[in-house]
Order: sequence, then C-alpha cells, then structure tokens
Amino acid sequence: MKTIHLNRKTKRTNIKFATFDVETWGLGGSFAFGVCYSNKGTKVFFNKQEMIEYMLSRSFKNYIWYSHNIKYDISIIFGKEIFNKFKAIISSGRIIQLTYNEKGYNIYLRDSMNLFNTSLDKIGKLIGYEKLKTPLKFKIHPSFVDEINKLISSQDYDTLYETYGLTKEDIEEYQKGIDYTITKEDIDYCIRDCEVLYKAIEYFIQFISQFNIRLRPTIGANALAIFQSMQTEKESINVSGYDFLFRKSYYGGRTELFIESSDKKLNYYDFNSLYPSVMFFEKYPDPESLAYTNNPTIDLIENYEGVSYVKVSIPEDMFYPPLPYKLNDKLIFPVGTIKGWYNHNELRMAMKYGAKIKRIYKTVYATKTCNLFKEYIQSMYNLRLKYKKEKNDIMAQICKLLMNSLYGKFGQKNVKREIGTIADNK
Repeated sequence: MKTIHLNRKTKRTNIKFATFDVETWGLGGSFAFGVCYSNKGTKVFFNKQEMIEYMLSRSFKNYIWYSHNIKYDISIIFGKEIFNKFKAIISSGRIIQLTYNEKGYNIYLRDSMNLFNTSLDKIGKLIGYEKLKTPLKFKIHPSFVDEINKLISSQDYDTLYETYGLTKEDIEEYQKGIDYTITKEDIDYCIRDCEVLYKAIEYFIQFISQFNIRLRPTIGANALAIFQSMQTEKESINVSGYDFLFRKSYYGGRTELFIESSDKKLNYYDFNSLYPSVMFFEKYPDPESLAYTNNPTIDLIENYEGVSYVKVSIPEDMFYPPLPYKLNDKLIFPVGTIKGWYNHNELRMAMKYGAKIKRIYKTVYATKTCNLFKEYIQSMYNLRLKYKKEKNDIMAQICKLLMNSLYGKFGQKNVKREIGTIADNK
C-alpha cells in the first residue's frame, strides 16, 4: 500500500535564480569565455576558475543556476571536478539537479531543457526576444578545417549541416575566413543567450505561481505538483499494493517501419493532443479498488479495467500485430503465441481484430473506475486558449508542455542514483 498525497499547496517563496552559458572554440572545443546573468548583474569571464568561484560564492546562497543543455556547459567549466563538488540527481542520463554544499550553504544547478525541451532559438521566438546568430568560431574547431574543406569541395551539404550545423550561408561566411579572436559581438551573443533563458524562466515562474507551488526541476514534476494542488475533494489516495503489476503491462512506445520504400505520394498523420485527450475522456482503474485473482475468467477482461497475465495467439496473417513483447530486451510486436501482462483495453482491441486468448493465468482488476485528470486537463486547456487569444506564445507553450507531461510522470520508474567518486588508495 502506498499513498498519493493530494491538495498540496505550498507557501509562495521568492525564487532566486540565475543563468549561465559558456562558449568554446568550436563545438566540444576548449573554453573561450563564459557569462553569468542574474539580478546582481552580468559578468563575463575569460578564466574558468574565476567563473566557478563566482557561481559558487555565498552571494548566490539558495540560488538556482540554469543552463540550456547543462551537460555541455558544466563539462567545460568543471570537468571531472563536478563529482567532487556536487551531489547529483540523474534520471535516464539527464542531469536533473546538482547541489553544492561545500561551505554550509546550498547552490543548485539545473538544466532548463527539463522545463523547455526545445532549442533556445525556438524559446527566443516564443518570447519575442530572439537569440543572435552563432558565430562560426564557436561552431568550427580549427582541427575540423581539413574535413570541412573536403566536404565543401565534394558539395556534401547534408553532412556539413548534420555534423557541423553549417548552413549554406555559414559556408559562404566560412570561405571568407574565421578570425579566432573574441569580439564585443561574440560577448553580446552569449549574453543574449543568457537573457533569453532568464526571461523564459521568469515566464515559467509566473505561470506556476497561479497554483501556489514551488518550482520543481522538471516539467513533469511541476505538472504533478499542479495536479496535486487541484485535488480538493480528497487529501490522499491509498493505492493498492497490486498496482505494481500494472507496470508489467507498460512496454513503452511503438516505432516501426512497415513499408521500406514507396514511389507513391504519402500522407502524414498526427494526433492532436493525444495524451491530454485520453486523460480527459477516458475512465481509469480506481487505485483504491484493485482486486487480484489467480482464477480469472474472460468476463473480467471484457467488463473491467485492469491487467491480466495471458497466453494469446496472434494470427500469422495479421499485418499490424497489436500486442508488444520483450525479446532479448528488444520490444517487438510479433505474430504467433505469446505470454505476457497486458492491459484489458489492449486485449479487448486485440480480440476485436482476431487475436485469441488461450489462457488467463492471473488478473488484477478494478471494481470501480475514476477520472482524476479531467479538471487538470480542462484547466490547462482553458489557460492555453486564453494565452493564445492574448498572443502570449510562451505561456501557451508552457500550458501545452504541462498538459503533455502529467501522463509520463505517472508512468515514471522511481530509480535513485547517487553519483560520487571512489578514493584511489594505492
């Protein structure tokens, strides 16, 4: 049994944050300079150690430092020292938060891509304060010059763009020569990146302040906090211990190639707000009403929401086999006879198109259904319409991100990783 706490609102606090960015000589090259931007002013650093000392000074106690794609920036600034200076929270290879506490006060580093999973260029356009053009000296490392010249000679523009991010306009500029010295325009470019990010974070804080929640590190965590703040009818939900069996039916997304090539005109289809619409319209198993049986009948699959461990036969001639299956840690959608845990709605759909359930071994089913998500989705949707009407693109985008992120938060695996160093006692 576990408990999901609802109706959680926290007292508003003054969120202190700052942004930083570094430029390198070419992508992945050595440190050129860095910029720190905050309510204390703008600082430019040509020395990494001075930048580190500034960012981790007591004057930034309890601040959150944001960078867009923080992995890159901190690897340039801190190098291997990152593991000595910070406690890290990492999920699926993403840095969620780094915490500094060497001198008795906390300073946090977060990746803004966990809030806005898009380019800084697109963020700038959304807020009406666009980033500046990236100087070529920060794209092209001197060691890449010979390879780039070969690609230009062979007119391999696709590789030039995919590998080095070079457009035809960049190539024309490159052929005029690159001056590897830092200019005022270079510094203004980096400052603008920090300003764009700072403004975006300000908008995000303005948005969540409507719900009296504190700023979380990820878009999913903020979505969950807003959702919890809206649940006024109950203080908590007591989730049955059988809920872990639902995870066994959670296989992940499907990406497959059915036809290798075609000389015909193709149509592209996309769902409009797929996750939000499903969360708004559908009924879900009430987590407080789960029951388990190892003597199930087909009636439980046909008439109740839940999951079952079954043996199922998929017709050999079915072009789109409907049920997932893990084979050697690979997700496939096979024909033939398979065993696995599946959601009842998936099994009903599979049976509709010709699959046959040969045996039902175990079932967890809900005696009641509910929809806790409707109010949240309706609220985000209404706000998005409001901001669109006001032509407030960044706030409308935040609504969209929050609508799409709550679903994933409920499907998240809670795996904790502690990052540190091992002493070498030779």
